[in-house]
Amino acid sequence: MTKEKFNNIVDYIRDITTGTEFYNHIYVVGGACRNLYMGREIKEHSPQHMKMFGYKLPVDGNDIMEILKIEPGEIISKINKRLLNHAFINPDITRDECIKILPGIKRKQKHI
Repeated sequence: MTKEKFNNIVDYIRDITTGTEFYNHIYVVGGACRNLYMGREIKEHSPQHMKMFGYKLPVDGNDIMEILKIEPGEIISKINKRLLNHAFINPDITRDECIKILPGIKRKQKHI
């Protein structure tokens, strides 16, 4: 796991806990995260992550613009990338789950 992937996981947790009682009260240590922190080789390879090849999100850019009521632009690709990070962690993410986390992702984008 790279530091970028680790940061994607942290962003995912932040996105899904924003606005809840768990925001800023989540601690993640174990498996790949622990090994990354300790500078050890990461050996965990989950079969669920292998589903990502050829993966298509259950929402697209048009859905994102409609749901968040925003105009086309670079922000759509940034939000889409964050959704893909979520899908990497949970390849079975549903349309409803994507819709639920979109507002949290949008809040993290400073220029909206």
